[in-house]
Amino acid sequence: MIDALDRSLETFLRRAVPIGPSIDVVFRAPDSEWAAQRSRPTVALFLHTINPAQSRASSGLRNNRVNGDVVRERDLPLMALQYVVSVWVSDPTDEHRLLGEVMRAIGSTVDLPVVDRDPALPFPTGTIAMSLVGEKERPRFENWGSLGVSPRASLDVTVYLPAGAPERLETAEPPQTVDVETADRRRPSRSVRRRQVAGRIDPSNAGRRVVGRRGSAVVQESGRFVIPADDLDEVRLASDADPEGEPIVPFEEDSGVERPDNG
Repeated sequence: MIDALDRSLETFLRRAVPIGPSIDVVFRAPDSEWAAQRSRPTVALFLHTINPAQSRASSGLRNNRVNGDVVRERDLPLMALQYVVSVWVSDPTDEHRLLGEVMRAIGSTVDLPVVDRDPALPFPTGTIAMSLVGEKERPRFENWGSLGVSPRASLDVTVYLPAGAPERLETAEPPQTVDVETADRRRPSRSVRRRQVAGRIDPSNAGRRVVGRRGSAVVQESGRFVIPADDLDEVRLASDADPEGEPIVPFEEDSGVERPDNG
């Protein structure tokens, strides 16, 4: 996944700066051996730190609706990936000009554009924030000496990347029978108990109305409906063109409608 992010960052820089084919974009430590062998102008992005993003923590569960059904997802931790970006050009003037263009492109972008994202990223449209301001508790990259090169002008860039796509969790089947009872404590004889029963038919009937003697309901995109009814009630599938509707044998397995467990 990190390699897909590297490819996405290169695509972004080549488009937004822009960086032409005569300039290399590399993702490696700019150490002395590499610096000695370099023969072309280069923008180097060195990923030196990966930590949980303390200032932008993301967690918890959420419910989404997919094809009319509710699914539950859990966000994975948000990680802060810190790159040091340096430019390697023989002429210092050209080096500073190119570094300034890279700074402008990154500084004016708060979210890695979808158009630049590699297809291998598991969340093509989610937020992938990036910032020139690193995590407050982390110092700037100053370890040039350990790489065997002299300190040089560079940019510290933090990319906030989820550790993976949201994890889908199993959810229980929706209830198929709901009993609602209202009671009058002073006059128990006035208590009322009503039952609503869930069913499902072909989703192509979404938007049509299921009608019974106790009430009606609109068929959802998933083909589900919940209607005031008992098991033996007859329900009909109606439409504007056919208000009477066609009868549905309710909750029979061979009718395409789920049968509730009234145990």
